[in-house]
Amino acid sequence: MLAKVKIYSNLAEIIQPLGELPLEFSAEDWSNIRSDSLTLIGSNVTVTRQTITEKKNSLNNHLIYVRSPSSSQTETKFLQATMIDENINLVQLIDNNISQEPIFFTVPSDHILYINKPSQSKYYVNFTYYTTDTVYVSYLRSNLNWKTRYQLYLFEESKNPILIAMADIRNSGKSNIDIVYAELLGGDINLQMSEQQKPSTTFDSSADGGGTGGLTPNPSVEQGQ
Repeated sequence: MLAKVKIYSNLAEIIQPLGELPLEFSAEDWSNIRSDSLTLIGSNVTVTRQTITEKKNSLNNHLIYVRSPSSSQTETKFLQATMIDENINLVQLIDNNISQEPIFFTVPSDHILYINKPSQSKYYVNFTYYTTDTVYVSYLRSNLNWKTRYQLYLFEESKNPILIAMADIRNSGKSNIDIVYAELLGGDINLQMSEQQKPSTTFDSSADGGGTGGLTPNPSVEQGQ
């Protein structure tokens, strides 16, 4: 989807036509996006609710292999275990060399062998809004920026040197950005907010979250499995 962008030296504002909802972002893209900057813009648009949902297939209760506590420096053993809490790598297993009963312990990430590839989180942004005109989505991302690059050509004394200035635009992310129009703006933007200025965020475990009325409602943030 073609986007209009305003590129600063430390971030970029992306403006593109609103596509099918909900908007989907990979974990890598999401890490480069200011989530509190996501908003709808248009000449006549009223946003009544905005929800942000993180979804990831949980590994809890799935079979994995872990390095056995009875392993030594000369011999490494792996035992089948069950993931109990993937957030802290708490596992359950039976090791007859230790106990006849199930034992529980946490393991380092590099001591785990996964049967299936661990899934990455995906983030979904949804809006409820009213409008009679075209709607655009706008947000800030930090992996698109630019700086000035110079090339100096030196010749013999009879010819004046030539200095060429170029805009070096860089996208350090993996996803492509198709730009139809771009503005290059100098200087950094300081988006750091004080505690009094930071918008409140509602954590909602319900299926569809909550929202607030108005043009720029605070998003509700959900976590799904």
